Amino acid sequence: MKVYPFQTPESTAEAVTRKIISDLEMHDSKEFNLAISGGSTPALLFKLWREKYKGKIEWERINLYWVDERCVAEESAESNYGEAKRGFIDHLEIKPKNIYPIDGKAEPSTEAERYNGLLKENLSCHNGYPIFDLVILGVGTDGHTSSIFPGQKRLLQSPNAYEATTHPESGQNRIALTARPIYEARTLIFHATGASKANIFDAMLGNDPESEKLYPAVYIARRAENAELYTDKEALSHMKISAL
Repeated sequence: MKVYPFQTPESTAEAVTRKIISDLEMHDSKEFNLAISGGSTPALLFKLWREKYKGKIEWERINLYWVDERCVAEESAESNYGEAKRGFIDHLEIKPKNIYPIDGKAEPSTEAERYNGLLKENLSCHNGYPIFDLVILGVGTDGHTSSIFPGQKRLLQSPNAYEATTHPESGQNRIALTARPIYEARTLIFHATGASKANIFDAMLGNDPESEKLYPAVYIARRAENAELYTDKEALSHMKISAL
């Protein structure tokens, strides 16, 4: 996995944005299929997209999908789609036909099935899984990514691209992109910053076979041929393994 360290969370988010623009420029197809995540780290991306990079990203070429969703209404502060809508979509001229949210108000299993069908129609597939051009993931301090939490082995080996699941502590219903289409993506970016992520980064970059049994992010990172980690100097300064 390639590691790209930057000085601050803000400069890290800017580097991820430049990577999107670069991939778009090199992409030989008119359409570019991007899956994004929610949470505090993407909020920095969204701010850049609506402000500094307004008019500089070819949104007319991007089909926008979501990595995962909490089963709440889009008006909720917990909605990943709602967060993106308020954070940048409402501020830019992105056509509705390019936006494919997961419906957090729908019955989870039914919505996961609908989204699976949508992707099979819209994206090229390999071994039955849809292939995204770029997937941007966060990483939790517990090693979860997407909404795949430790102990949820079925989501690591599911034959479906999306599955209904639950948060192991809160019991909140969620819909998650499973492991295989994540690590089969043409490019996979882990975008995470801060000292609290150092232990997980050590596991992702290390060789301990037990780590991938404990942490979904490690399981996925070790199987992705085109995985990249965008992070900040704060995270790297607390790591035991040298990432450079």
